Amino acid sequence: MWAVTGHADVTALLADPRVGHEFPDVVYQASGEPDAVTGFFRATVLNRDAPVHTVLRRAMSRLLAPRAVAGLRGRVDELVGELFTAMDGDADLVTGLAAPLPVTVAAELLGIPAADRDLVRPYAMTLARPSAPASGWRATGTPPPPR
Repeated sequence: MWAVTGHADVTALLADPRVGHEFPDVVYQASGEPDAVTGFFRATVLNRDAPVHTVLRRAMSRLLAPRAVAGLRGRVDELVGELFTAMDGDADLVTGLAAPLPVTVAAELLGIPAADRDLVRPYAMTLARPSAPASGWRATGTPPPPR
């Protein structure tokens, strides 16, 4: 495993066509994640190389264009208000706001009905983890025990 930390080095590495983004099968197998989770990871744009990455990115480009994202501001403000209202007294901002907000916004962008968002949430939380699925965390978002 390599760790590249300098901005210039990271930029050069990301631009190098010899370097792929797809995890090898052994990483998925060692992660301990269920097949549904590893299948989800394999299908995301973040973990695909060209030409599949290019096709997926092009399909999403309108949704993520600056004008489209700016148009979400009002709805995001509403969601933040709803999430703050739902929190009681001494609330955990990660659990009450930071975790559900991006999942809800992404679900709305993708047209996932509110009733189905709880089905998507574990996958979204898994995707948001650092080094997922290589981290070995489960789809519940529960970190592994300290070593």
